[in-house]
Amino acid sequence: MPPVIRPYRPEDQAATLAVCVAALEPVHEGFRAALGEAIFARHYGRWREDYAAFFAGFPPEDPRRGLFVAELDGRLASFTSITVDTTAGVGEIGLTAVDPAVQRRGVCRALLAVALDELRVRGAKAASVGAGGDAAHASARAA
Repeated sequence: MPPVIRPYRPEDQAATLAVCVAALEPVHEGFRAALGEAIFARHYGRWREDYAAFFAGFPPEDPRRGLFVAELDGRLASFTSITVDTTAGVGEIGLTAVDPAVQRRGVCRALLAVALDELRVRGAKAASVGAGGDAAHASARAA
């Protein structure tokens, strides 16, 4: 069954944060290993709280920003954020994560296709997306 993709709602906060933490923990552990504990703590020591604030404060109905979730088998499995600069006509796919338990099932690809369509609707003529070059970002680059 294909994923159901829809706009983020405030009641999605806990499930979205859980997906975010599960998917991005390996990335942050890589940062910890590369930077050492002291520098990691200074720059990323509150990463879970920072993501929680991101989801809690996400503005509904902002024409410049969007947050979309994908549900698979009735549960939240992935999310992605978008921003668009309508003056420049440039969009960006931002924070994106997929529950590790459902990676490589096409969820992210479907979600990113919707995100790109939404950027077009909001006036973007070009879009960018970034992913780290480390092993923890391999699935992001594959999508």
